[in-house]
Amino acid sequence: MPNNAAYSSKYETLLAVGQLGGWEYNVLTQELWCNTYYFEMLGRKDQVTADWACYSIKEVWENWLHPEDLAKAKEYFADFILNPEKDYAQQLRMLHANGEWVTILSRALAMRNELGDLNGMIIGTHLDITENKQLSDNFTITQKEYEKSKKQVVKDNALINASYNLDLVEQRLILLAIVEARESGKGINANDPLEVHAEGYINQFGVARQTAYQALKDACKDLFARQFSYQEKRERGRANITSRWVSQIAYIDETATVEVIFAPAVVPLITRLEKQFSKYDIEQISSLSSAYAVRLYELLICWRTTGKTPVIDLTEFRKRIGVLDTEYQRMDVFKRGVLELALKQVNEHTDITATYEQHKKGRVITGFSFKFKQKKPKQAEIATETPKTATNDLDTIKPLTEPQIAKYSMILCKLGSISDLSNFPDYPTFANWIGNILRSPEKADEQTAKRIFTALKTETDYGKKNV
Repeated sequence: MPNNAAYSSKYETLLAVGQLGGWEYNVLTQELWCNTYYFEMLGRKDQVTADWACYSIKEVWENWLHPEDLAKAKEYFADFILNPEKDYAQQLRMLHANGEWVTILSRALAMRNELGDLNGMIIGTHLDITENKQLSDNFTITQKEYEKSKKQVVKDNALINASYNLDLVEQRLILLAIVEARESGKGINANDPLEVHAEGYINQFGVARQTAYQALKDACKDLFARQFSYQEKRERGRANITSRWVSQIAYIDETATVEVIFAPAVVPLITRLEKQFSKYDIEQISSLSSAYAVRLYELLICWRTTGKTPVIDLTEFRKRIGVLDTEYQRMDVFKRGVLELALKQVNEHTDITATYEQHKKGRVITGFSFKFKQKKPKQAEIATETPKTATNDLDTIKPLTEPQIAKYSMILCKLGSISDLSNFPDYPTFANWIGNILRSPEKADEQTAKRIFTALKTETDYGKKNV
């Protein structure tokens, strides 16, 4: 819970008005906080240690779930943690203190900062829908909408899983098509072709001209042949649907150009991919020659704010990295040919440096987690003679103007060299804290102030403009 009293009061009022039990879950530490009403709706107020106290998720959720709902509910929640783009809404039964089962609608969202990066927090609510269906309709989705959302989750997962099996050239082709749609303003739909020029492919990925021509020709054939399947519920059973990635693709020899039209079922996925690609510069993956490295980088930067991922189950990780069940079955071969190869390329060619930790049950590796840091940008050239700064004497530093504080605090808050100073939920809050130190360094811890002013001088243009 935020410490701001006014914010907390409004937050609690909204939960009370909606008769909602509130909960917050930290994916990285696996800590769960619950408000008082979370327990009251289950007749368990006597088990509240304090409002928004920290509890074991097993003790206050898993142990109270109906045996028939336990496995499904845990699987659904675990899938949401690894696929936070989708909606989280599930009905489950929880045990009331009087021995009866209460039907709960649980809903949640994964929190992100202003750049759209995950910060490791999930905020959710519980609503008792056992007795009053009218209240349920007013505050939750209807059963029809609930079934629709479940169907959409199945479809989304099939589309997303299909994207993991594209090879490197196909990934690059789709990425360049997305860039074309964004830069030209055409947008992405199922009717209008997008153009990818071989010259753009050559310049972006640094490949030989003849290699680019042949790679794009082959990718056109392969991408058109790519298919995926999913199910949709109909009035009379389920429909097994098969779709292509593209409905039309062409290579024009005279202009060395690819024209591609995405299939209708894929357009929503491409739209989500566009949002994901916009979070990082295409330059970051231009030098990656392994499709595994591209996927690993994309996976890691979803957790840029925290700098570490939760434990990812081995089966899920293999799927996300694009390894088929029949490939790299031995762990030593998988680590050498996929994981360590991808990690080496990410560390050498992108803006982050990452390490991994393997997790075991007994002697068997069951999953991996990753930690990574933003690489320091090249230090700005420092003049031979400079005025005194915080690294020398905090009392004699030239005061910054308010526009300077606003500008440089937002730059500094995103630097990897001082990211360890942040315990804040997002960049604006961290920037505000940095701004106060830039404004009044004498009020801050001396070592902290020195680090911030050193970064200001050596990693921004401030040093050049104020020497």
